[in-house]
Amino acid sequence: MNKKVLILISIFLISIIGGCSSGEKAQGEEKKVTPDPSKDEVKTPTKTNEGEVKKTNTKVITMIAEKFKFTPSTITVKKGDEVEIIIKSIDVKHSLSIPAFGVNIDAVPDKKNSAKFVASKAGTFDMVCEVFCGSGHDDMKATLIVEE
Repeated sequence: MNKKVLILISIFLISIIGGCSSGEKAQGEEKKVTPDPSKDEVKTPTKTNEGEVKKTNTKVITMIAEKFKFTPSTITVKKGDEVEIIIKSIDVKHSLSIPAFGVNIDAVPDKKNSAKFVASKAGTFDMVCEVFCGSGHDDMKATLIVEE
């Protein structure tokens, strides 16, 4: 009896290890892309209604919040771009708010937070800190430029 149990366990483990190490993806499985914050644009697969996969551009911007500024202070994208902003505070709690696009991201020290939105309208838009962070809080602004 013990020998049969050991054989069954061995077969089970071999099938699991073999299945995990094959490295092949199942038919129809979609490849996922994780944005690299060090790159400006990332191709992200999206499905259309017909089931075909089309590539969209995601403009990934990494920002630093600190008393009393954002770095970079100006971001330029194209109308229609999907934009992902990753923000990190290096001192106290801040936020990054872009009222024109309904974006509000907390910026907590030692933590990266992000938000995605589509730059659906052209123009120049304010980005501000909504969390009071000290005497220079009112000067903590940046600019988003969306070009046609």
